[in-house]
Amino acid sequence: MKSKNNVWFWVVISIYVVITILRLINHQPWFDEAHAYSIAQEMNLLEIIQLMSLEGHTFLWYLLLMPFAKLNLWYPWPMFIMNYAFALISVIILWKKAPFSNLTKTLVTFSFPFFACLPILARCYAIGVMFLFLLQALFKDKLKHPLVYSTLIVLCANTSVMAIFGAAAYGFIFLYDLIKSGLKAETPKKDFILSSVIMAFGAVLIFWQLGSTSKLLTSEGGVFLSKFLGFLFGNSLIINWFALISFVTGTCAILLCLIFAKNLKGIFYYIFTFGGLLTVFLTIYAGWPHHFIFLYIYVLLSAWFLEKGGRTFLIADIMIAVMFAGLIFNDKSLDLIYFNSRSVSIAKSIINDPNLKDARIIVYESPAKTPLPLLKVNNIDVWDYCSSAPADSSIVMNLSTPICTMYDKVYLTPYVEKVLAKDKDNYSILSVQENNTYEPVFMIQQGNVRIIYEFYRGFKNSGYLLYKTTRVEI
Repeated sequence: MKSKNNVWFWVVISIYVVITILRLINHQPWFDEAHAYSIAQEMNLLEIIQLMSLEGHTFLWYLLLMPFAKLNLWYPWPMFIMNYAFALISVIILWKKAPFSNLTKTLVTFSFPFFACLPILARCYAIGVMFLFLLQALFKDKLKHPLVYSTLIVLCANTSVMAIFGAAAYGFIFLYDLIKSGLKAETPKKDFILSSVIMAFGAVLIFWQLGSTSKLLTSEGGVFLSKFLGFLFGNSLIINWFALISFVTGTCAILLCLIFAKNLKGIFYYIFTFGGLLTVFLTIYAGWPHHFIFLYIYVLLSAWFLEKGGRTFLIADIMIAVMFAGLIFNDKSLDLIYFNSRSVSIAKSIINDPNLKDARIIVYESPAKTPLPLLKVNNIDVWDYCSSAPADSSIVMNLSTPICTMYDKVYLTPYVEKVLAKDKDNYSILSVQENNTYEPVFMIQQGNVRIIYEFYRGFKNSGYLLYKTTRVEI
């Protein structure tokens, strides 16, 4: 049986690696990936930690990016490779340590979270999932290695807000068991004190980073419901209902299994993580697909608590399989957010165009800054319209300013004048929205000054056009 399990494991992992690497090779960073890299490029560690309340994340991913970003090394491949390694390790831990059947593990492996999102989206999520799986895999032996376990909890909490819930739940359970063990003199006093200090330090670090509420987090419950249904639903009515019903029944079934088994630690973990994350989505931040996957991951980890003799409850195993099967046929592989960014292509077309290499490029919205890391390396002059300053990782374009809000921007001649270079040609990267029509030439005017936009070139499959931008007095 063990031999068959090994064969199945190697077949699944081989298929997984080949397909996900092919996907990764064809992936180009989208805005959030490039944005994190730009932050690591521009800021020191203290500045990054102080920024995290606005970013809504914690600092570890940015710290890992810093050496490559500061030295301008091979963007975006170090970022891609590190993230891919974390995703692959997560899948391997699942196969080697989780108490589920091979069929369930296979469905989880080839579901959207582990097959299409985590190994491709080079953000702070795959590393968080890896630490969560490590914490669960080592859960039974946590008191044998308290310093290792407490360190893993702190590291996990410092990957993202999504992972904080799991890290905190493991931390509370670990602390409870550590105190009980310490009172019985089963844990050496030195290990007890050091583990407590490590977790206390981790708590202070989290409060330092996330102590203030971001002004960007303004979504409501209705927005979450709409987004989450969009995440579940594909093009098929049958698949839509299957995804929805499997999620509802799966989440309820796992909780009932934990209650039936009287697994108090598992019940606490489920309520704290799943309930806490759902509360955030409903009241603070509506989230996106790469956030919603943590609802599934926390249910999976809760079912893992039911492990007995290397297996879990049959009903728990079946419901995890059904839940993740609902995400196999709703693959978001056509979503711009994961696969269709053209940031590297845009950057290379600008860098290789002799007319653009010595020009100033003006961007009018945050996503248009996605090629920025590559443009910076090649000394391309890029300016923000909304901040009237050289472009950087600032998210000022998503905040309310005299000319830019989260949802709109206003083209005003005096503000455009502020960003135009007087000693070089100027070009504007403008987005093409669904309700816009292509205009080869257009202009804005105030008083005796006109700003003329003349179409220069498009960027294939990117949603952006480049316009030569000229100031004319009349």
